[in-house]
Amino acid sequence: MNLHFKFSLVILLAASLASAQNWNVFNKNYRYNYKFDNSTIVTNVLFTDTITQSGSDTIYAMNKIGVECTSGCPSYSTSSGQRTVTVWSNMPQFLQRNIRKYSTGMVTLYDTTKIVIIPTCTLNQTWLFDSIYNKSAVCTNITLQTIFGSADSIRTILVNGVDTVKLSKNYGLIVFPQLYAKNKYYRLSGIESKTSYNQTALYGEKVPNAWDFYNYNVGDTFVTQTTSFGKVGGSTFNTYYNLNKSVIKNKTTLGTGYSYLSENTSKVFNYTGNSYFFNVSCNFFFPISGTITTVNTNTFYSNLNNPAYLENKMYPGMVVKTPVQSDSIVGGMVLKNTFQLVKFGIDNIGTFYKYLGTSCPSYSFQTMPNTNAYNSLDTLFGNLTNGNSPPFFKLCFGVGLGRVNENHFVFESGSDYYINSAVKGGTVYFGQPINVGLEENNLQWGIVTIFPNPANNFIKVNVDKLSELKIFNVMGDEVLSSQISPTEAISTTFLPSGVYVICIKNESLLTTHKLIIQH
Repeated sequence: MNLHFKFSLVILLAASLASAQNWNVFNKNYRYNYKFDNSTIVTNVLFTDTITQSGSDTIYAMNKIGVECTSGCPSYSTSSGQRTVTVWSNMPQFLQRNIRKYSTGMVTLYDTTKIVIIPTCTLNQTWLFDSIYNKSAVCTNITLQTIFGSADSIRTILVNGVDTVKLSKNYGLIVFPQLYAKNKYYRLSGIESKTSYNQTALYGEKVPNAWDFYNYNVGDTFVTQTTSFGKVGGSTFNTYYNLNKSVIKNKTTLGTGYSYLSENTSKVFNYTGNSYFFNVSCNFFFPISGTITTVNTNTFYSNLNNPAYLENKMYPGMVVKTPVQSDSIVGGMVLKNTFQLVKFGIDNIGTFYKYLGTSCPSYSFQTMPNTNAYNSLDTLFGNLTNGNSPPFFKLCFGVGLGRVNENHFVFESGSDYYINSAVKGGTVYFGQPINVGLEENNLQWGIVTIFPNPANNFIKVNVDKLSELKIFNVMGDEVLSSQISPTEAISTTFLPSGVYVICIKNESLLTTHKLIIQH
């Protein structure tokens, strides 16, 4: 699809949207992106789930969301007591769960409350806005304002003399209060097509999707690891671990996606041990194959605007069922299928994420598989008998990073994929996400700091006794092994700039840290 055609298509769709709105509060053909006050990312994506007719009236059921339940939650019985359900599904959003458009043009938002909106109200017209909470409304202003770069007719409604609702002739509800008398509002930031996910929004801000997640550039480098593990007898586990470095060599933009030529360098390791929690470097995996370098052509995907892809479908509060076929029995307990909520987030350099599970990882080399995911299970599900954990699933997508991680853990087996590090635009990218989700509990048996980090010519480690130190590069090769004392400086002049892992061990301590070398 050439650029001129795509641009013309966007203009055509936009013109169709403007003519179709005509004081509609909501249009069934589009997704609406709203931001809560002072939010840097979209907080609510609203669209119609189903549409039914009641006589001459039209009823729109809104997309369903869930919320985390912390108290008064439904529960079920097990042999050892009650287990809390963590998600309540089908919760109302700020436009409620249903919108009814009457043939007269009047609109009601209902379930759990009942709000009446008159989009074509006349100046100073009054009515009962909320019959449940007895709030009145008055149409206070009809004027022209600039919305998404063009002039549009705007009606302002004042609720109970305090809260403001604004409607646009072409774009629907553009301002709506969070709660009464709180001076906090949801504001329309963008409109997209409901049936396809494109490179640009029809108006305003687009929620990143597959077009953005898989949009790499020549020179981008990713180090990823893929793991599968399972119990082979008694308490012994067998783990296969693949470490892969991929460098983008060539990029072609297709009408439906991107195609890349990449150079891949991989190593395969094997480990047998007696722990769920494997440490990549400190447990010393044994290589079972040499370094393999290949050049591959990868197409992401055959159709990036396909709504069926999970990374496209995900919206804040979406409930995703943990992929377990049926209820499982562990240690005499019946574990019900669990659910996760989709969340949006950004990190400290502005990278956008869609994720479900506890949160996105910080591209940590520290553990393999990612024990941060496992530690969070206690918070979500409680401690289970016989040391078993419930089925677990975690997934994250990042702009320009693709699939950041995907973790499956079901009792005594699982698989694990995540990005260890990335280099984009010549900059070492190592995450450190902020406001991405719940803070994760890193698996470590002591607190150690390494300074300076990033380092140039030397580092110091604040250990309190003689310790063993090992440094590994991104491909898992050991580049330094040494005994260190609390006051000893360690030269790093021989290490090329890049990302490394430090393992520090003594009789009371085992920990790993990421080290950045910048000469």
